[in-house]
Amino acid sequence: PPGIGKTTLVATYLEARAIPCVWLQLDVGDADPATFVHFLRAATAPLTARRPLRLPPPSADDLRDVPAFMRRCFRRLTLGLDLPWVLVLDNVQELGAAPLLHAGIAAALAELPELARAIAISRDPPPPEYARMLAGQQLAVIDERSLRFTEDDTKHLLSLHDRAWHPADLREITDGWAAAMVLLLAARAELGPIDALRGGTARERLFAFFAGEVIGKM
Repeated sequence: PPGIGKTTLVATYLEARAIPCVWLQLDVGDADPATFVHFLRAATAPLTARRPLRLPPPSADDLRDVPAFMRRCFRRLTLGLDLPWVLVLDNVQELGAAPLLHAGIAAALAELPELARAIAISRDPPPPEYARMLAGQQLAVIDERSLRFTEDDTKHLLSLHDRAWHPADLREITDGWAAAMVLLLAARAELGPIDALRGGTARERLFAFFAGEVIGKM
């Protein structure tokens, strides 16, 4: 779900390990294979300056066999990037069903060399096109239960914000949801977590967060 910490988790993971990444922020227009490859080439440009990546636009024949076309693109991608590197596909849920593109991505991931990885950030579980990868344990799923804050996580977050709140209280009223914790921590310092939740400012911020998500979907 929104605000659970998906993007923050991936970004800090890559930063802590200093791993070069190609980060694609997806939207509904990227469901077209030709558009997807165009922006993939643009995203890789900073990492392939010495060896420019040549990903030609797809022909009519390519679009009749999208998985084969995507495999060829990823082979060229691996030739232009120094290992290790990570491809991040952010907001995959925005692509919708897009069976041709998902089949192409699933086929292309098989072309990644040993020290390359792909990470998909999504509000939805993997589409059916990735079933074989899941069955073969080539794709692992980190679900929302793993991303909800534990009491130790909450204690660390409180120390970063210099709050003397009891971790168990904050975790209980937010169910370990990162966005709610941060929004409550933005309330007045003299309030406890329960009073902050009842207070007008924190409630307004939470409402604004949900309203933004709902309006965005509409």
